[in-house]
Amino acid sequence: MAQTRRFGSWLTSPHVLAFFIGLIGVIDLASALTAPKAHRMRIVVEVFSTMTVGLAYVATAIVGVVLISLSRGLLHRKRSAWWGAVILVSASILLNVVKGLDVEEATIALVLLVMLLLGRRHFTGVPDPRSRKVIWRTVIGAPLAGIALGTVLMTLNHRSQAHSTTVAERVVHTALGMIGVEGPVRFVHERAAQHWALGNLMIGAAVVAVILAVALRSPDGPHDLRPDEETELRAIIAQSRRIGSLDYFATRRDRSVIFASSRRAAISYRVVGGVSLAGGDPLGEPGQWPAVIDAWLDEARKYGWLPGVLACGEEAGRMFAERGLDVLQLGDEAIIDVEQFTLQGRTMKPVRNVVNHAKRDGLSVDCLRAKDLSAVEAAEVRTRADAWRDGPVERGFSMALGRFGDPADGECVLVRARVQGELVGLLYMVPWGTDGLSLDLMRRKPDAPNGVVESMVAGLVEWGRDNRIGHISMNFAVLRDIFERGEQLGASLGAKVSYSVLKFASRFFQLDSLYRSNRKYQPRWLPRYICYGPGTLVDVGIAMLRAEAFLTLPSFGHRGPTKAGAELLDATGPALDVAGGDDSRPNGASQQSGVQRPGGGECAGS
Repeated sequence: MAQTRRFGSWLTSPHVLAFFIGLIGVIDLASALTAPKAHRMRIVVEVFSTMTVGLAYVATAIVGVVLISLSRGLLHRKRSAWWGAVILVSASILLNVVKGLDVEEATIALVLLVMLLLGRRHFTGVPDPRSRKVIWRTVIGAPLAGIALGTVLMTLNHRSQAHSTTVAERVVHTALGMIGVEGPVRFVHERAAQHWALGNLMIGAAVVAVILAVALRSPDGPHDLRPDEETELRAIIAQSRRIGSLDYFATRRDRSVIFASSRRAAISYRVVGGVSLAGGDPLGEPGQWPAVIDAWLDEARKYGWLPGVLACGEEAGRMFAERGLDVLQLGDEAIIDVEQFTLQGRTMKPVRNVVNHAKRDGLSVDCLRAKDLSAVEAAEVRTRADAWRDGPVERGFSMALGRFGDPADGECVLVRARVQGELVGLLYMVPWGTDGLSLDLMRRKPDAPNGVVESMVAGLVEWGRDNRIGHISMNFAVLRDIFERGEQLGASLGAKVSYSVLKFASRFFQLDSLYRSNRKYQPRWLPRYICYGPGTLVDVGIAMLRAEAFLTLPSFGHRGPTKAGAELLDATGPALDVAGGDDSRPNGASQQSGVQRPGGGECAGS
C-alpha cells in the first residue's frame, strides 16, 4: 500500500506532469497536422458544420503549442500553469472529438486531466510581488490590443462585409471571434466568413499565449540589495566567528537577501530565469544556517522558483543535501597560506624564475588598502581595468564584487604592477574576515611582460606577512580533481577519457589554464559544490552560466544594470577569469623591485 501511494505521488509530481503536458501538446499538434480517418470524419460532419471542424483543427494545433509552453511553468510548480493546463487539457478532450472523433487522443488527455487534478497540491507557486502588476496589465491590455488589431484589419477589408456594417459590430465580432463564437458581422461570401473566423481565433490564441508567457515567467528579482540590508549583512559578517572566503561577495548590490528569523544568518541570492541562485555559503554562525536555508527554500516554493546553490563549501553542502537537494563537486578553490608560502624549493622554481626575471626587467609592485587610494589613482585603476577587460560583458556572481572605489569597501586591497611607472597589472582583493583576503579581480595589460601575475601574487604574500594576513583565496579551478587524476601514472580509463574531454573543452573555456595557473603556487585546495533540486540540473546550470555572464540572453523585458553595476570595475571573479593565465611564457622577463607602501614595509616580489 505504501509503495502504491509512493508511485501515485511520483506519477502526479511536477516533473512527471510537466513531461506529459509537453507530450500531449506534441500529440495534439501532430494530430492537427495529419489527415483524419474518413469513416470518422463522415460521422463528425453529420453533427458539426465543416467550418466548425476546421476551426477545431486550428484550435487543437494552438492548444498543443500552448501546452508545450506550459510544461516549463508546471516544472516550476506555478499555480497559474496548473490552471492553464487544466483548462487547455479539458479543451483538448473536446477538440479532439469535434475535429475527427479522435478518441485515442481524447482518452490520453482525459487521463492526464485526472493526473493534474490529483496533483493539484504540488502547484503552490504564486507570482512574486514584482510581477503581479505586470500580469494584471497584460490580462487587461492583451485582449484589448487583440480586439483593436482585429477591428483595424476588418475595417481595412470592409469590402468583404455588408455595406451597413458598423465599427461597433466589428469590435464585437472580433471579441467573440477570439473565443471561437460567431459575431454580428455579415460577410458577402461564406469563404470570407471562414477567413475572418480563423483570423480572429488566431488573434485570440496569440492573446492567450502572451498572457501565459507573462504569467509564467519568473522575473529576475525580487529586488536589488537595499542599503539597510547591506548594513545588516555586514554586521552578520563582522560578528560571525566563522567567516567564509566568499562571504564578502554577498554584499553585491545586484543580489537579494533573505534573513533567518533570528536575524543572525542570511542567504544572498539572485533569481535568474526562474532559479533562486544562492552564492556561496549562508552567512552567520553555522548553527543558524538550517533556519535560513529553510526560509530560502520556503520562499522558492512559494514563488515557484527552482533552488540552486553555486560554490558552497562542504558543511553547507551537507545541510542543503539534508533538505533534498542534490550536490555535485564543481571544483576547488585555491588557498595560499601565507606563512607556508615560499618561492624556494624545486617545485616553485618556475614561479621563482619568472619573478626574478621580472624584477631584473624593472617591474615593481605595491600593495595598499582601497581607502588609501587617491581619487586620481582610483580613476587610473578603473580606466585601465575597463580597457583590459576581455570582451564587453561584465562577468561574475559568486566570486566577484562587481564594484570599485565604493567608500564601504575601504578594507579591500589593491595590488599594482608597474614597469617604468606604467601600470601593467592589477589584483583587487576583498576582506576575508580580519586575517584573510579573497581575489575579486585579476587584470593585466595585454602586452605586459612575462611574470606580472606571479610577481603580484608573491608581492601580495609578502605584504600579507607584514599585515597579519594568514590566508589568501585565489582562483577557482573547475573540475580540478579530473585534471589531477587524469595526469597520474596508471590513471583509469574513465579518468583518462574525462581528462581528454576537459582538455578539448579547454580550447573554448579556461579550464586547464585555470587549474595550472593555480597549481603552480602549491595552494591548499578547498572543495566547492553546486546544489540543485532533483531533475533540475540543466535549469540550474543555465542559470549559473547566465549569472556569471557566460550565457547572455536578449534584454527584452529584462531589467538594465543597476547603479552599482554601472560602476563595475570588473565583475570577472576568480571562478571565471584569470587574466594572466599561466604567465610562464618563454622570452619574458619582467621585474619587480620593492617599493614603499602606505603603512610602512615593502611589497616585494621575491
